[in-house]
Amino acid sequence: MFGPQFRLSAAVVLAAALLPLNGSLAAGSSTKGALLAFSVFNGKDHDLRLSRLNHGRWSRPTSLGTEGNDDFAPTLSTDAQGNLWVAWSAHPRQDPAKATLYYSVVRNGVASRPEPIHTGFDSNTGPNLLVDQNGSVWLAFSGNQGDGDEIYVTRFTNGTWQIPTAVSQFDRLPDVQPVLSLDNGQLSVTWSGMQDNQYKTFQARLENGAWSSEKTIAASRQAWARHSASKLPSRPAFLDSLEPASIHVPGARGVQSLSLPFGKVSAKRKLEPQKTTRAATADVVIAGFGDSITDGGYPAVLEDILRGQGLNIDVIDFGKSGETTVQGVGRVGGACSSGAATFILEGNNDAKAGIGVFTTAVNLYTMAGICQSSGSLPFLGTLMPDIKTGTGGVVPVVNGYVELITDFLVIPFADHYSALVGNWGAYTSDGLHPNGAGDLIISNVWINAAISYGL
Repeated sequence: MFGPQFRLSAAVVLAAALLPLNGSLAAGSSTKGALLAFSVFNGKDHDLRLSRLNHGRWSRPTSLGTEGNDDFAPTLSTDAQGNLWVAWSAHPRQDPAKATLYYSVVRNGVASRPEPIHTGFDSNTGPNLLVDQNGSVWLAFSGNQGDGDEIYVTRFTNGTWQIPTAVSQFDRLPDVQPVLSLDNGQLSVTWSGMQDNQYKTFQARLENGAWSSEKTIAASRQAWARHSASKLPSRPAFLDSLEPASIHVPGARGVQSLSLPFGKVSAKRKLEPQKTTRAATADVVIAGFGDSITDGGYPAVLEDILRGQGLNIDVIDFGKSGETTVQGVGRVGGACSSGAATFILEGNNDAKAGIGVFTTAVNLYTMAGICQSSGSLPFLGTLMPDIKTGTGGVVPVVNGYVELITDFLVIPFADHYSALVGNWGAYTSDGLHPNGAGDLIISNVWINAAISYGL
């Protein structure tokens, strides 16, 4: 399906690529030789960029990736010989719901041809690399064959990747975003897994050559990973905030490849302070819930429209920039408890964060259910057309799930995508975030959804 074509710069010589860029890090041995991999949209699809920290400055990025695929969620580590291992998840543009893992090894400054990692699964997302004290290269990821994302681990042995071993309990509920760690020679994998309509942190350890049963740990996966990777430097200033990235420091212990947070409200949008308190005289309160599409966006516009029509309705902005639906599941309860209706518009960040479309759909379904249980009527909205980050190929697949969920739960369906896609250039400030005109369209789509539902 993916074919033999690949895109590789003529000279991926990281050690020699010393042209400085804006964005330095504080000097210190803990960040010396740090390596960065990030995904960037080239106008047709995503490919990867690699950069190295030299003398406090990041080198000019070099290219690595597959042709005709969106290459997301890169992870990287180095072995004892100084070879750089890079792995990522490639989504074919013609079938973006599927994803294949690829890897490449940079030896003596030259990258090998990207090769697929055959797992037997249709969807392979969220990879994470680690090289242990014995020089073995390990890879953890979420695999899905149509029955839920589960966590698997494979090892590179005798020139090939072993058959993946399942480490999460098979329960048809999402297990995502694994992180490998080495603690005093003990290899473990930690991930986020859904249980009882919320995400909890699970961990399994390699003991006597076999993986232990999963167990829950108290810390969130993100907090645990960042504590374990305390020596890794922060996101470089030159990196576009919308680009997913991973960073690695050779010789680091604990977590070796850490995903960096991304996302921010577009500077071109009208920013409004988040409204956390409302007048007690409002007849109805609506909670606008989502990521940066919501944060500082349509809620204020929607409230102005409704109040202009003589309706005593408040719209609270519960948007959080950079959020994925995995994080949204844990936060939506607060929004639902605040509003008689909750407008849920989230998921544009998931693919680039290594989250598969099936998990996105399950998360949206779960969020709607949480709102129903709290007595708030959930509205589900379709995702934005995305020409900024290049995840637009995944968007229609997720939107199809959104419509199915609303039909199944018999809740309002707001098709923002269809209202915007025909003239998206006029409605967006940066290719991903709506501008003022886009926020107006989104607001009217929510209103029309309420009318169609009979409200």
